[in-house]
Amino acid sequence: MKVGNEVARTELSLLVRNDDVQIKLRRFRDMLAVSGAAVIAFYLWDLLKVLVGMFLGKETFAGLLAGVMEGFELSDPGDYKVVRIVAGLFIALVAILACLIIFYYHYYIGIHAYKEGRQRSRKKNNLYLALTVLSLLMSAWVFFPSVGRFFVSNDDTAEQIGLATLFVELTTLLNYVFLLFAAYKVRKLEKEAS
Repeated sequence: MKVGNEVARTELSLLVRNDDVQIKLRRFRDMLAVSGAAVIAFYLWDLLKVLVGMFLGKETFAGLLAGVMEGFELSDPGDYKVVRIVAGLFIALVAILACLIIFYYHYYIGIHAYKEGRQRSRKKNNLYLALTVLSLLMSAWVFFPSVGRFFVSNDDTAEQIGLATLFVELTTLLNYVFLLFAAYKVRKLEKEAS
């Protein structure tokens, strides 16, 4: 009788342990999926910063175009207008292409994290994790100097904008950390469950 009870207790403890593992696994999969979606959403903030910077910042689109046009010495005003339009279109095309490449980069990380979190990927993808580490390093490289600039700035408007930027950059940095942590825990728990 003792042997039967002992086997039943062992099976029950394995069942309870498995339920605990499954609960943790669901929690970290949700965390991974949400972090993946946040990577894509935070790209929109980066895009907004770039666009505002191009049109309102120190290095504006008009300033860049004026810098390009200084190199041309044309006598006919009509030629100057044509060259200005072509140069403007070229700069805009390069900017749009850069934004699309950066979007695809963030989309790749986000969608693969989301798919792994929702169990929609057939195989484990390590490339998105390597890109996430690279993004984490780049985010830290942007965040920590921003902290210094925020405390050195004397302009109230720049301070308010800097505070918003600081919070978003910190949130982005923490999101990459959460994504990597969740991916690690999901893979560890999946091995433990099987």
